Amino acid sequence: MDRYMPVVLWAALLVIPWTNAAARETGKIWDIGGQGRIDATNKYISMAGNRAIVDLDDENSLCPRGIGCPAPNGKTITEVVFRYNISEALDSWLHIAWLTGRTGKDQFEVLFNGEQIGKSKLVDAETTLGRRTWERFSLKQKAGKNEIILRRIAGYSLLFDCLVLSTTPDQPVPIRPFPKTPTLKSYEKEIGEKAVFLDDRHVRIYAPKLGKRKPASS
Repeated sequence: MDRYMPVVLWAALLVIPWTNAAARETGKIWDIGGQGRIDATNKYISMAGNRAIVDLDDENSLCPRGIGCPAPNGKTITEVVFRYNISEALDSWLHIAWLTGRTGKDQFEVLFNGEQIGKSKLVDAETTLGRRTWERFSLKQKAGKNEIILRRIAGYSLLFDCLVLSTTPDQPVPIRPFPKTPTLKSYEKEIGEKAVFLDDRHVRIYAPKLGKRKPASS
């Protein structure tokens, strides 16, 4: 399903880091939409010229809603750069679902650690408006730092619907956090205490972190 509701778990929960252990357990190295890291407003993204920089090792770093969109610095986003670390080498697949702009033909290319690994389909907005297009690219991750770049080739504005780096070629199900509290920090602010993010094959939720609680006042 596309959305889920917050669930209170009164048990000890472990935060699974985005390492190979998490990838083996869930099949996902990272899931931009599922982690609530797409900034629908594009107000809080980090820009370097026309490039949006997404540091996936920094939980506060957000991804723009797409390519070709206006950025806070007055530029148009022509590239989105994802930087992250993993603990060891992995074969993986980058899954991208995207929507076209209103007019024209849209296309982007994918670079991995400085080398082009493929291009998206060239999609005509007039015939596919509102229709999700899926792409899949194979990557050989190296241990340590890695970088993925999505670079516009044609078109004016395309929107991301799903961005998942996975250890399986199987197409993921787009999962988005509930809209009222799209990030872990906003969920913590909503409930007034520390929280954790639990993610596996069958459940993805924010939940209060177990700890000493003050007794309710009578």
